[in-house]
Amino acid sequence: MVTALVVYASLHGSTAGLAGWIADELRAHGVDAYSVPAAHVRDVDTVDAVVIGSAVYIGRWMLDASDLVHHHAAALRSKPVWLFCSGPAGPPDETTHVNQQDRLARLIGARGCRVFGGALDRRTTGPVDAELGDFGPGDWRDEHAVRQWARDIAHDLTSLPLPTRAG
Repeated sequence: MVTALVVYASLHGSTAGLAGWIADELRAHGVDAYSVPAAHVRDVDTVDAVVIGSAVYIGRWMLDASDLVHHHAAALRSKPVWLFCSGPAGPPDETTHVNQQDRLARLIGARGCRVFGGALDRRTTGPVDAELGDFGPGDWRDEHAVRQWARDIAHDLTSLPLPTRAG
């Protein structure tokens, strides 16, 4: 069975929720997948594929996620990888927050990247959320779109030959 690690960096839990939906959908479609915070990942050698996501604040990925990509770049280049970010307030805009994500994708040869809407709760909104402008607390995550993307990844993983992994 194909194994996949869904790694995330999440400040208030919204991106962790997206990672959970992705892992659930991958499992529902024949991939042995589990989600884990980026800060807990020590290596990626024992899995066949990796999906990495980060909340975005002030136009930047969180350090746990971007550091993971840089630290494990050589290993990630040898396997299928997808990237996603969340955090735009309001409907997701594929042109928002893509500069850093595109650079990370090129570094590791990611097969795909997505931008998903985030969620803000009045209890968790702080100074870093000043970029919201006219948007206040709300949930702009589109579960259907996230799950569809995960199904597409599962299809790729279950229909393509994967390189032999170490370990």
